[in-house]
Amino acid sequence: MPKKGERSGPASKPKPRVLVYAGAAGTGALALGAQGTAGKTGVPFDVPANIKAKSGFAAISGNVAAITTNPAVAARVAIPAVLGAAASWAADKLGINRMMARARMPWRW
Repeated sequence: MPKKGERSGPASKPKPRVLVYAGAAGTGALALGAQGTAGKTGVPFDVPANIKAKSGFAAISGNVAAITTNPAVAARVAIPAVLGAAASWAADKLGINRMMARARMPWRW
């Protein structure tokens, strides 16, 4: 029998954090200049449209150059990832993830 404060078995593997993954996907979509976001966020090229026009690599490298050289563009592109991480942290602090763990859900907020 384990002593107080010790685990009786191996630690369970961490569950996927849905909001963090959603934020990362949103940041990736903005970095690619997803439908309607090119130009509005400071990212110059709409990569999906340029892939159809056979200039996808040039569009990707142009977007990467815009993100790395302009801090304002980098901040706008990073907003979804930061919001996803902040929302996941808030779910931890509010106890929502603990309730999900007790319900044996396969993911966490």
